Amino acid sequence: MLLNTNAAQTSSGFADNYSPTLTQFKVRGDAANKNGDDHLALLFGDETGISKCGGYSGTGSTGNTITTGFQPRFVLIKRANAAGHDWVVYDSVRGADKRIYLNNNVAQQTLTNSFAFTSTGFTLNNTWENMNAGSGAQYIYYAHA
Repeated sequence: MLLNTNAAQTSSGFADNYSPTLTQFKVRGDAANKNGDDHLALLFGDETGISKCGGYSGTGSTGNTITTGFQPRFVLIKRANAAGHDWVVYDSVRGADKRIYLNNNVAQQTLTNSFAFTSTGFTLNNTWENMNAGSGAQYIYYAHA
C-alpha cells in the first residue's frame, strides 16, 4: 500500500513475495526503487503494550471496538480492499473528535463522537467508508501508546 495515495491494497507488491526480517526488507520496481529518487519507508511492528499492527472488518454500525491490548494515543486507519479511501489519523493530544489525513492536504476535520480511545484499544462510532463500512469492508490499522 502506498501512503501518499488513497489506492486499495494491491498484490503486485514491491518486495517480490519477500517477507521482511528484523533487520532487512527488499523493494523492486521503478515505483519503489527508482535510481536517483529519494525514498522513505515506514516500517511498523508490534511491541506488547506499545504498538500494534492489525486489521478488522467493518460492521456498518456504531460500536465497532478494536482491541489492541493497551490504550493507544495514536491510531492510523486505512481501508485496504477498496480504492478512494484515505489514511485517517486520530490522536489523543488533539482529541478523539479530530482527525487528519496522511495522503491529502485537507485541513483537520472534527466529527463529534465518531471515534473513541478505550483502555484496551479504540471504538468506531460511525459507519464512514474510511473507517467502518459494512459488507466486506477490510481495514488495516497501526496503534501506538
